[in-house]
Amino acid sequence: LQLAWQRAMFRDYPAVMGGARPLADDRERMTSFESYTRGELETYSPRTLGLLRRDLLAMHARGESLSEEIYGHLVRALGYASLEDAEQKLKTRMGPLS
Repeated sequence: LQLAWQRAMFRDYPAVMGGARPLADDRERMTSFESYTRGELETYSPRTLGLLRRDLLAMHARGESLSEEIYGHLVRALGYASLEDAEQKLKTRMGPLS
């Protein structure tokens, strides 16, 4: 679920995600989202993993995305009104892709 949500963020908000960790390809100076998440999950106890799984499945059932939730808070903390606002303003700042 976490990888699928992150993939959707790259699809729906490419400008916002421009500086994010790559999804699955580890690079010389950047650990991928998949590797980073796997490493983090390996530090959790079985009980915590079970509770996290329950919460993520509940979010999914409600049609929510943990990635959208996290990045939504982040862009609002940076002064944008929403993910959509941040995407539009960052696209405008970056100009057309060549």
